Amino acid sequence: MASTEALPSVDGYPLVGIVPSYVRDPFACIDDIASRGDVVEYRFGYRRFVGVYHPDPVETVLVTEAAKFRKPDFLRQSGVEFLENGLFLSEGEQWGRQRSLLQPMFFLDRIRSYGETMVDHTRHVVDEWDDGEVVGLRDELSRLTLRILAETLLGVDIREERERTITRLSDAILEVSSPTSPAAFLPPWVPSLTRYRFRRAVGEFEDLVDELLTERRDGDPSGDDLLGLMATAEFEDGSRMDDETIRDQLMTFLLAGHETSSLALTFTLFYLGQYPGPRERAVAEARDAAEDRLGPADVPDLTAVEWAIKEAMRLRPPAHVLFRQTEEPVTLAGHRIEEGVPLTLSAYHVHNDEEWYDDPDEYRPSRWADGLEEDLPDYAYFPFGGGPRHCIGMRFAMLEMQLVLGTVLRSVEFELVTDPDDVGLTPATTLRPDSEIRVRIRK
Repeated sequence: MASTEALPSVDGYPLVGIVPSYVRDPFACIDDIASRGDVVEYRFGYRRFVGVYHPDPVETVLVTEAAKFRKPDFLRQSGVEFLENGLFLSEGEQWGRQRSLLQPMFFLDRIRSYGETMVDHTRHVVDEWDDGEVVGLRDELSRLTLRILAETLLGVDIREERERTITRLSDAILEVSSPTSPAAFLPPWVPSLTRYRFRRAVGEFEDLVDELLTERRDGDPSGDDLLGLMATAEFEDGSRMDDETIRDQLMTFLLAGHETSSLALTFTLFYLGQYPGPRERAVAEARDAAEDRLGPADVPDLTAVEWAIKEAMRLRPPAHVLFRQTEEPVTLAGHRIEEGVPLTLSAYHVHNDEEWYDDPDEYRPSRWADGLEEDLPDYAYFPFGGGPRHCIGMRFAMLEMQLVLGTVLRSVEFELVTDPDDVGLTPATTLRPDSEIRVRIRK
């Protein structure tokens, strides 16, 4: 048996661990931890973690030894237990049955059938913009991707009031998980105003989901969409998904299903606003790809658009950290880790590591043009996770982002109003800009 080495560790401060350093500068803190090794132990508040900062142990956790890891206990104690039965938190046989049942909705032919709806919604939003109007990218793109998801996958009506309910919960999750919030590192039983607002937002969201389910049951429960599939399809043993699980799945998709796309598009347009060369190439390509409007058949011709998105997701991956927990003692990068230890897999650090990328801080979409992905280690780029639990909506998201971005670029010109130097990052459940990014529309 190969020998194992002592696990490198960061001491941090008494009682709070690395929290003060993380609050001051989260990414400098992560880089400091990663400088100690590929796998490093640290303490965040009262919890002990092991950070993973190299593609090889990331692949071990997500792929080659995936059965030895699961979603960590603390996620179920952080307020999102209302997603307990959904794909995000379920485990073992329950997760496998659900994944197999839902996967057909994400086959490539099915996803392509959503393309026209994606373009319709994008054109509607673009038509609402006036020449000279200043719009907030994050808000506009979140609204757009939520409406696309609601119609294509769920067959539900998301009106403005319902959008606000989902946005309030998304903002409350950001607040409760922000490194600047005491709720992020205090035990879950400690009361706080942040947690009160979070639970109130959860209650409003649960009421909305119940309302949507009632509307579906009162109408046609067997629609040709994800919600209809969950209501009518059978597992291999002949059983069906119970109401509580359907509810949790609907909450999971409504809450998380659009955010990766909207944030990735926000960051992409933010970078294109600063880099004329990549922007001009993507605009020319989007305009040349189709005479009237883009469609799914045009996506193979949108390579510069794809590279612009991939480069933004490299620099600013919305899913900037993945969480797992050891199910049994394991060895990672030569270090023994006991059972029950939560792990953080830092996509942000790996994506910005100069060991894998030349000039990693530079936005350079053309780096993807020469077969870079084939030369990289498998998990030097993992914006959608990997292994058995990779994002089920990955293909959907990529098609959506290419069609949305291509449609926007061929329809309007834009210029940044927000000073890029004023835009920081908030690394909470997702990686977000810490303030709205505003652009002026030109038609």
